[in-house]
Amino acid sequence: MRNIWEETFNSITDAITIHDSNYNIIHANDAAEKLLSSTVKEILSKKCYLSYHGMDQPPNGCPSCETMKNGLSCSFEVFEPYLKKFIEIKAFARFDKSNNIIGVVHVVHDITDRRKAEDERTRLMSELNRMNEKLNQKNTELEQIIYASGHDIRTPLVNVVGYVEELDSSLNQLKSLIPAINNSSPINEKLNSILADDIPNSLKFIARNIKRINSQNDALLEYSLISKTVLHKENLDMTLLIKEILRSWKYQIENDNITFDVGELPPCIGDKDQIVRVFKNFIDNSLKYRNPNRPIEISISGIKEDEKVIFCVKDNGIGINSNHFNDIFSLFHQLNPNKSIGEGIGLPIAKRIIELHDGDIWIESILNEGTTFYISLPA
Repeated sequence: MRNIWEETFNSITDAITIHDSNYNIIHANDAAEKLLSSTVKEILSKKCYLSYHGMDQPPNGCPSCETMKNGLSCSFEVFEPYLKKFIEIKAFARFDKSNNIIGVVHVVHDITDRRKAEDERTRLMSELNRMNEKLNQKNTELEQIIYASGHDIRTPLVNVVGYVEELDSSLNQLKSLIPAINNSSPINEKLNSILADDIPNSLKFIARNIKRINSQNDALLEYSLISKTVLHKENLDMTLLIKEILRSWKYQIENDNITFDVGELPPCIGDKDQIVRVFKNFIDNSLKYRNPNRPIEISISGIKEDEKVIFCVKDNGIGINSNHFNDIFSLFHQLNPNKSIGEGIGLPIAKRIIELHDGDIWIESILNEGTTFYISLPA
């Protein structure tokens, strides 16, 4: 039967061996059997340096030797080749009643799994950092390509617009040179159709599409310039900032009976102009995609969570299908291209601005009930 001391000694999950002044192991608990892959009887027949290190003499830096010399406890982590394990060793001196050192107590914790996990985490973090650096490099290259291409496209677009105007002018001159055709011969009817309808309609179609291309090109240039913007971060009083933003819609708010509910918002850190731009985009979307069957209601709130502040802009508009949650942050994506105003660049720019602030942006929405945009920013 084991006594209380033995039961307690053997219930401890760390390996414990007690050594005398000659480095003989005189006690060992059950956990030591597992760590050293030996029975207690086998352990007690060996020197501590043989059991732990597989050596016939103490190695350099042996914790037992150091503690035996100065009586000070020591602790360190090491990979022990003999045991093929990472271990954390704590050595404590044993004293007699006269305060003489009579041995050492070893408390050894197997940290192999922990070290493997730490090494794997370090490897994964290194790989993640490498991938992020590569991604940032590719993003920079892409933004440079977009910026350069945008400027390159401007010149031919200007030329095409000039030639369209030239063709339109030439068409008007041609009409004035051709006398009025009074008879209704097939040739005359065809000529009238070409001069009055076909050519003018084609020129209008070309001009309309040039305008669209130019608008999209300007949007791309605007998006590419966001990352080049130097942010002037400061502490922002968000309650005051939102009130300033709402003044821009004062007339529409009163005229369309729009309800805005703005609570006390926690402050955050950010570039004032860019953060204003983000919230203006959210509010503009709420007004643009209103539900025509009910008055517009928009609420803006915020909470502080650890080192972040989370703001939400909630409306009671038409809502967004969950299938489009990721798409809405893509360049030129429009929920309803036939009715949408603009080029679908507002939300991608807002997302990029928040990312440059080390924040995040996401959405919740239910069709025909409304949409809530969330953004997190440094507190």
